[in-house]
Amino acid sequence: MQLLILIGIIIAVLILLLYVAIMAATRRVVPQNKVDVVVDADGQKMFSSDINYNPQGETIYHEFPQWVPLWGKTVTRVPLGILKVPIDNLTLYDKHRARFDCDLAVYTVVNDPIKASIRMPPTIPEMKQQIQNILQASSRGASTQKSLKDIMTDRSELVTTLTNEVSNIVTNWGLHLNNVELLDFHDTVGTSNVTNLALREEARIEKETRIEVAKNEKDAVIVEARSQEEAEKRIIMMEKNVNIADQEKEKAVYEKEKKAKEVELQVEKVQMVKHEENIKEAMEL
Repeated sequence: MQLLILIGIIIAVLILLLYVAIMAATRRVVPQNKVDVVVDADGQKMFSSDINYNPQGETIYHEFPQWVPLWGKTVTRVPLGILKVPIDNLTLYDKHRARFDCDLAVYTVVNDPIKASIRMPPTIPEMKQQIQNILQASSRGASTQKSLKDIMTDRSELVTTLTNEVSNIVTNWGLHLNNVELLDFHDTVGTSNVTNLALREEARIEKETRIEVAKNEKDAVIVEARSQEEAEKRIIMMEKNVNIADQEKEKAVYEKEKKAKEVELQVEKVQMVKHEENIKEAMEL
């Protein structure tokens, strides 16, 4: 009898330990900025600390394999943060059929976790490949309307077209498109269109720089010559003014000397008249 009781206790303990182990193994805690979309026999439910998706903010549940009757669950974890999807080497053509590659960065965020759990590609590489495949076919219309030079100079039209195309794609996945960033242009393998255009642009800038420098140097020479001419004119004017002043000074001296001479002659004349009168008076005596 005691043996049976002992065996019963052992079995109960083992069952309890097994239950605890199963509960621990199946326990799931949803991280912040994540939503777990859980589908089971009772329907569909989202677990997240974000009350927009779970009003109670529930983040803990137990995940049993799908084959477990009644308790089996299908779980899809959906990120809530901004997803950056790099799109590298997207090959496009300009209006002259010149090939070129561009690199993009697509920034999206989940706005419908349930739709995203069903339709969104499970990994970033798969998202990248699907977006690139669709853009490869649908975005060429924008690039073929302009030359490569115009596209590289003004990216706005191409970015707008790419943004519209990407937005249509990710909306069907339950995502919202935040931004499409056109990062870089580079040569498609086997071509050098972007490199050649860049070299021509560098040559143009260098030529314009040389012309501008030469023009500035010429302007500087002209300004310097004009400054020197003005300085020489000022010197000549100063010398002229000095000469005029000297002439006026000499004239004033001459006038004074002339006046003094006239006074002296007048005095001599008076003296002579007086002398003659004296002589005349002496003779009369």
